[in-house]
Amino acid sequence: MRAFLRLAYLALLLTGCESRQPAGTVAKKTVTSPVATPKTVVSARIPTTTIFGKIYAGGTWIEPADSSHGPPVQLAGQTWRVYTTAHPDSTRPLTLYAPSGRSQRLPAISEVGVDVRYTFELRDAHGRPRFTRTLRKADFAGQVYEELRTVAGASPPVFLRYWPARGALCFEVNFGRPETDEGLIVLVLLDARTGKLLHLASEKAFMNDCDCWPTLTADGQTLLVGKELLHANGRVTTLVRPNKSIAATRLVNDSTFLVVYEGTGPNESAGLANALLVNQKGQALGRFTFHGTGLSQSGGGFSLTSRFLPATQTSYLFDEVSSTFTLLPTARPLALRQLTARQLVPARPPRRPTEVALTFEPDYGPSATLYVDTLTQQVRGTVHEMVH
Repeated sequence: MRAFLRLAYLALLLTGCESRQPAGTVAKKTVTSPVATPKTVVSARIPTTTIFGKIYAGGTWIEPADSSHGPPVQLAGQTWRVYTTAHPDSTRPLTLYAPSGRSQRLPAISEVGVDVRYTFELRDAHGRPRFTRTLRKADFAGQVYEELRTVAGASPPVFLRYWPARGALCFEVNFGRPETDEGLIVLVLLDARTGKLLHLASEKAFMNDCDCWPTLTADGQTLLVGKELLHANGRVTTLVRPNKSIAATRLVNDSTFLVVYEGTGPNESAGLANALLVNQKGQALGRFTFHGTGLSQSGGGFSLTSRFLPATQTSYLFDEVSSTFTLLPTARPLALRQLTARQLVPARPPRRPTEVALTFEPDYGPSATLYVDTLTQQVRGTVHEMVH
């Protein structure tokens, strides 16, 4: 069952997450809509982005290592190997009762399952363990709702990588309802020396959730995961805001993060500046309007249509709702520019020698092509009307 869920999850990555792919491939839904450029400009070192578990390597997404085969990790110059297992424990059955069930003579059972032993082990070259850490389903109560914890099968934790600045080993644990697409992914941080549990963070649901992927800053000090910023000193910054649903998050540079919110309150306005550029403390540095994060046709959740061009060190975001492009420079994100389709010089082949073509194909709405001159950074573009 774990293999099935992993394949389904991987399929979602391939269909709904192109925004993390290099220039040359299409990315999913993105940000757009103008707002006044703030007076100050944030400058930061341009990062080489590493995405936990889905590592950006020359345009290829590398899946996490199979922990059952002991992937190696270097700690203080010594090679260790990581092993994980998940064993169902039939001696510890789990039963979830319907809300009124406990007061009845014959309780109404809502869900049934068994507990699971999740084991994390670090061994030296001779197979001697440095530590063995065991977690149970109950340890994930703060991240996984009770119905899903009760019925979830035994899915072995997947080793992602070592986070040197935090001294932590990073893992993913999947909680999935058997024979369905319902499930959650939880990030687990363990102390690399002792195996002590440092942090649990809910990454996202299998389906119908934010376009959010664990990403480490280039300086290794901050991990963007799900709806949180995890800092090497142990501090946690939440990105959650009242009456807001996080539609997408992205690392911009070492000190700036993009968070796109979609409102759930009754007073939401289509013109609200809902895309925020935030700092390490989660404080807004600048904002602009963007409402192009509709649910993907695959059911994979929100999807951001964006492309990153290394030659210009700029992210290009397309809002298919308003047919607007946002140009977000990595080093100076508050100097962003926004261009509507009417403001663009039409892009008609042939391309100029210094131009790169970026194609945007959202799940809903019109597609678009943007031609970027890598020398002058001037852009030409065309929004392709939908054919019914």
